[in-house]
Amino acid sequence: MNVINDSNKRIVYLDFLRAFAIICIVLIHISSHFNKNITNFNFSAIITAFVLIGVPLFFMISGALLIGKSNENFINKRFKRVLSPFLFWVIIYFFCGIIFFNGKFIANYFLDTLFANSSISKVFWFVYCLLGGYLLIPIVNGFLKTEKDKGLKYLLILFTISVILSSLTGFCNIKLNYLNTIVRYLPFASTPIFYFLVGYYLNNKKFNISNGKMVLISIILISIGYILELNYLHTSHGFKFPVANFLINFNLIIESIGVFIFFKYFNLNLISGKLNSLLNNYRLISIIRNLSGCSFGIYFVHCLILDYLFKKGHLFYQFTVGKAYIWIPITFLVIFLISWLIIYLMSKIPILKIGSGFKYIFIFYINFYFLF
Repeated sequence: MNVINDSNKRIVYLDFLRAFAIICIVLIHISSHFNKNITNFNFSAIITAFVLIGVPLFFMISGALLIGKSNENFINKRFKRVLSPFLFWVIIYFFCGIIFFNGKFIANYFLDTLFANSSISKVFWFVYCLLGGYLLIPIVNGFLKTEKDKGLKYLLILFTISVILSSLTGFCNIKLNYLNTIVRYLPFASTPIFYFLVGYYLNNKKFNISNGKMVLISIILISIGYILELNYLHTSHGFKFPVANFLINFNLIIESIGVFIFFKYFNLNLISGKLNSLLNNYRLISIIRNLSGCSFGIYFVHCLILDYLFKKGHLFYQFTVGKAYIWIPITFLVIFLISWLIIYLMSKIPILKIGSGFKYIFIFYINFYFLF
């Protein structure tokens, strides 16, 4: 896949990766509802074991774009970029909670919404996790500026050990008192900085391996991580999916690294030159770029829609006990397209644009004739 495209020097594969990541996030939030019987749970688990990588991919993209850059006004720029749409959605969630979810027009409910403690605002954890990672990036950048590659290797080894130990005690359910003591004091174990560093490393590292072999390596990593995660989801949880801990889940880290490598090195020329020209078609790239730009807003709006339909909409509750292999794709398409349309329209309305999460507004082509 082309790394650089157009005069703005945009990294095209990261746009594709971000678009893929938001698709994964919407899918995981939908598929997790289909667990009312063993058949649906099994089908949902097949999807869930893969699409859990959506959040890690967002962290890795942030690292690829932000680490190694200038620290000048970094905190101010990044916090403004995230907090402006976030506060917009806090207000939206607050009033929606009052109107649809029995919330109260009081300060405590607003604070619960703001700090991800209300029933509908728990998805805000992602924002606080992201901001926590941003606070560490200037420190990491300063360290890498002086220590360069040696410093990067040190940090990667340090965080890899941290993640392995955390996975053994928290994720793999291995009860070792000594490890529990060590893990409790591991540096930055509860931040996404490891994903940031991995994304930066993979984006900048030049491997002396052909694209075809890199794609093969990525498929192997994806397969290993997927099998391990699928096995975990089927282990001692009944029909209930465990709470996803993205920061210490080694299975997801393996999968995420594989997917990141795949998007960077995959080229349809490996299959067909005509297919590759389709992938690099300007209109398709414009659509993917628009989806990438809408992704932050889609994250917020789709959760609201899902909460309403699954908690208040009896029809969608019936969907969850129907045939998952039919209703998961249908529900996903409906929710995803509605969410994308809402954010796209918001990006065109000045007073609502702040909530769309857009930094740039791109030309969006609806023409799909080039697909044929």
